[in-house]
Amino acid sequence: MAHESTHNRLNSSGFSLVELMVALVFISLLMAGMANVFKSSLNTFYASGETLSSHRRNLMAGEMLYDDLNSAGMYLVDLMSPPSFSATNPPFSITPNQTLNLGITDPNIPVAQNTVNYDILTLYLDQSLPFEGINQDPTAGADEDLLAGTVQTNKVFTIKLKDANQAAQVKPGMKLIFKDSFHAYDIGTVTAAGNLVTITTVDKPQLASGTPTSSGDAATQGHRATAPVVIVTPSQQVRYTVQLKSWDPSDPTKQIPCLVRQQGTYTTTGFVPDPALESVIAENVSGFKVYLSMDPSNTVKTQAEVWGGYQNAATDWAAPGGILSVLNGQISDAGGLGRTGFKLISDANLNWFRDIPVAVRVDITTRTSTARTEYQSAATGRAYRDTTQTLVLVPRHFGLTLN
Repeated sequence: MAHESTHNRLNSSGFSLVELMVALVFISLLMAGMANVFKSSLNTFYASGETLSSHRRNLMAGEMLYDDLNSAGMYLVDLMSPPSFSATNPPFSITPNQTLNLGITDPNIPVAQNTVNYDILTLYLDQSLPFEGINQDPTAGADEDLLAGTVQTNKVFTIKLKDANQAAQVKPGMKLIFKDSFHAYDIGTVTAAGNLVTITTVDKPQLASGTPTSSGDAATQGHRATAPVVIVTPSQQVRYTVQLKSWDPSDPTKQIPCLVRQQGTYTTTGFVPDPALESVIAENVSGFKVYLSMDPSNTVKTQAEVWGGYQNAATDWAAPGGILSVLNGQISDAGGLGRTGFKLISDANLNWFRDIPVAVRVDITTRTSTARTEYQSAATGRAYRDTTQTLVLVPRHFGLTLN
C-alpha cells in the first residue's frame, strides 16, 4: 500500500498552471529586453556604416577636387601668355549660394534638410594625357630642324607610347607638344598600330609666344629625333555643381542630391558641358562650399574675414561683402603681409590667380542615406546625419606668374 501511494505522488509531480504562467512572463520580459538590445545594436551598426560611407564619399570627392584644382590655370599650349578669355566666362570662378530643393514631403524630417546650399566652381585647364611619348624620327635618327618661315602643314610624326591602350587615347583635335622646344602642333589625323601612333598635323608648330613660326623667328626651331612629347586636350573647362539624380531603379521618382563634375571645351560665351564627360563624384550631398583666402593662417580675424564667402549669403561672388570684396581687401592689405605688387581682381585681370598665391578651401558635406530618430536632436521626428570634409590648398599654378 505504502509503495503504491509513493508511486502515485511521483506520477503526479510537475509545474502547476500558475507556475507556467509566471515562467512565461519572465521569459517574455527577458526576450523583450534581448530584442531591445539587438535592435539597438543593429541601429548602431547601420548608423556607423552610414557615417563611414558618408565619410568615404567625402574623401573620394576631395581627391578628385584636389587633382582638378592643382590643374586649374595650367596653360600648356603657351607657357608665356594665357589664352584669350572673356569676362562672361572667366577661367576661374565661383558662383555662391545656389539652392536646390529636394522635395521632401515627410513631416517628420526637419524643413532645413529639404534644401541643399551649394556653390558652383568652374576652372580652366589644358588637360594633358597622363603619360608621355617619344618621337620616332623617320630619317634614321637625325635631329629635325624646323626652318623659320617654312610652312609645316600636314607634317607626319610617329610617336612611341608604352602600350596600345595609351595609343588608343590619342585623338584628332588634340595637340602634340615637344618638350625640348615646346612646339605645339594641332593633331589632324591619327593612325595607331600597337604602341605606335602616326600623327599628321594640321599646321606648322606654335612657339612659346602662341603664334606659328614665321620669318621673324630664329634661324632654326628644332627638336631632337627622340624628343619626349606630351599630348594635350586644349581649352578644357571643368565645373563642379550639385544636381538631383535618379538612382533608384525601383522608384524613378526618388532623386538624390549629387556632386557632379562636368567638362567641356571652353567658349567665351559660357560653359558648355559635354554629356559624355559628366560624372557623379559624391551622392547624398547636403552642402558644397568654396572659399578663397590670401591669408589662411590668420588666427586673429574671424573665419568670415579670413575666408571670402564664409557664412555670406550673397549669390554673386562680386556682391558687396562677398568673395571678391573680401579677397580684394586682403590684396589691398598685402603690403602688411610683406607682399607687394598684386593687382586687384577685375574683369581686366581675368588671370589674377596666376599672379596671386591664393588658398582655396572646399567644404564637402554629405549625409546619411536614411533619416533616423537617433540623428534628431528633438524629442520626436527623424533627421539625416551630416559629415563634412574640408580641403585646403594653394593650387599648383596659383601664383605661378606668366611673365
